[in-house]
Amino acid sequence: MGVQTVFQRYEIKFRITRQQLNRMEPAFIRHMRPDEYTFSVPRSVYLDTPDRRLIRRSLEHPVYKEKLRMRSYATVSPEDPVFAEIKKKYRSRVYKRREAMPEQAARDFLIAGRAPVNPSQIESEIAYFRRVHPELEPAVFISCERTSLVAKDDPLLRITLDENILWRDT
Repeated sequence: MGVQTVFQRYEIKFRITRQQLNRMEPAFIRHMRPDEYTFSVPRSVYLDTPDRRLIRRSLEHPVYKEKLRMRSYATVSPEDPVFAEIKKKYRSRVYKRREAMPEQAARDFLIAGRAPVNPSQIESEIAYFRRVHPELEPAVFISCERTSLVAKDDPLLRITLDENILWRDT
């Protein structure tokens, strides 16, 4: 099975306590099963303007917002694959488009703005985002330990539980 590069879904996020999670666990056991990526450690570098315009706009909960990030699911070296991702949200529906590439190529593209010579459709969209926001820079790194579940009777219903969230802005 190939790696999915285009996603369209609704995302609803909740912050819950360990006690709440423990009370929900019986329902998870009855109705959910581990998905294809049961346990992962997503690591993301989000890009933003020097004045943090993108995150400030996002926090205002506009009808439309977008962000750009580099994501991996393991510790990587410059040759290892990562995802260059553009994520857009319109009226609560999330559209995520990503392209796998070596980590150094992703840095060159996302951070330095050097687009590939023969870009794919997704890379062209990312390049456009970079042209609209030429001053983008790495703004924050976020990682977590993620458990992913999918409904037994509906493969489109997915729940992810993120714990041990770490971040830094340097």
